[in-house]
Amino acid sequence: MSTFSEQVEKKSARGRDGVSPALFRENLNFSCEELSRKLRSGEHEFTQYRELLKSKGAGKPPRVVSVPTVRDRVALRAVAEVLGRVYPEFKGSIPQAKVQLVKEALELGTYDSFIRLDVKEFYPNISHERVIARLRWRVRKKELLSLILKAIKTPTVPDRAKKKVELQGSGVPQGLAISNILAELVARPIDVKMQADERCFYVRFVDDVLILCHSSDVDSLKKKAGRLFQKEHLEVHDPNERGGKSGAGSISEGFEYLGYRFFGTKISVRFASVHKVESSLARAFTRYAKSSSGESERVALARCQWKANLIITGCIYKNTARGWVFYFRQVNDLTVLKNLDMTVKRFAARFNLPDTLKVKTFMRTYWQIRSGQHALSGNSYVPNFDLISIDEMRVILSEAFAYRNIELLSDKEVEFQFNRLAGKAIAELEEDIGDLS
Repeated sequence: MSTFSEQVEKKSARGRDGVSPALFRENLNFSCEELSRKLRSGEHEFTQYRELLKSKGAGKPPRVVSVPTVRDRVALRAVAEVLGRVYPEFKGSIPQAKVQLVKEALELGTYDSFIRLDVKEFYPNISHERVIARLRWRVRKKELLSLILKAIKTPTVPDRAKKKVELQGSGVPQGLAISNILAELVARPIDVKMQADERCFYVRFVDDVLILCHSSDVDSLKKKAGRLFQKEHLEVHDPNERGGKSGAGSISEGFEYLGYRFFGTKISVRFASVHKVESSLARAFTRYAKSSSGESERVALARCQWKANLIITGCIYKNTARGWVFYFRQVNDLTVLKNLDMTVKRFAARFNLPDTLKVKTFMRTYWQIRSGQHALSGNSYVPNFDLISIDEMRVILSEAFAYRNIELLSDKEVEFQFNRLAGKAIAELEEDIGDLS
């Protein structure tokens, strides 16, 4: 039951059966007991996942995300917790940690060239045979292996679509609690062999590989990495194809990795990610300018201020740092942040916002995050939604979202409504970072 309340209940995405977390809670004790019994015996059957398409930008096919039912989310989260204990080395891998490794490697000045490799359709091409073989390194319980195989064979289909046969042979659905750890299991042998090669620095985050090396080793390292991925039934985009997703070049000419732009030791942000956050700010100010006549000026201004400040500072939510500056906190090219602050001022002037608007700045957010002042305080420049009081939630709902008779709502209802709005806003913050590949 703790898995449901801590990991599933506050998420609003619905599965194919249409059952919401609130409805699942009505029979929570019985449902969890029954689910626990079936998981232990390996009898649990997964419902087809609901297809959710996420844009990767113009000209790119959308990413297919699989949304399980509430019951299956609880089951998959429980399985993920078990796998996390069995494979602790695969937990908590974040792109910022990989960027830090790249930064340190560049500071050494050892290499003059880079190779970027992008794995074709990484999750859809992961071999089920390889997944089970790697799991058997440490997992002996047949019921657990059977559950995982059923989970990755379950198809993902759009709403109202006819039933689809289970996946055969390959494919790990994206968006499941177990997806990342299974992908890491399959790719780990590649990482081990490449990291042991003294000719290069190698790092991988999901399907995005970066190799730093000497120019004389570029061709042989490209071939070696390609062969290792092929051995795992995976394929990289041709690095020799001009304008393709993979490529190679001189470090002095610069390259992009995980949303960052590297020029020697200078670290900036790629143009697409800057454009994303600028567009998000523009939408916040445009909504204020186009607010309906039935909405008071006070509410429209308060909502604009709350939204713009959240885009600028990000927040702490569920003990995790969220937002654009949090992601790009390793930049040392501060002109990016200064230009964004100028963009905010131009928007405020263009839309004739009053002087009472209190908008924060990217520069101060950056220094607050770098100094660590955001970490524990509930009153810091960067909001911590884990520490926000019910009274503060009431104020935000009333002033920025025009909730009427807010004092009549129970504390639980206020918390639910605030988390609903905050969850939606935070999902948009993640979109501001953009697709990393």
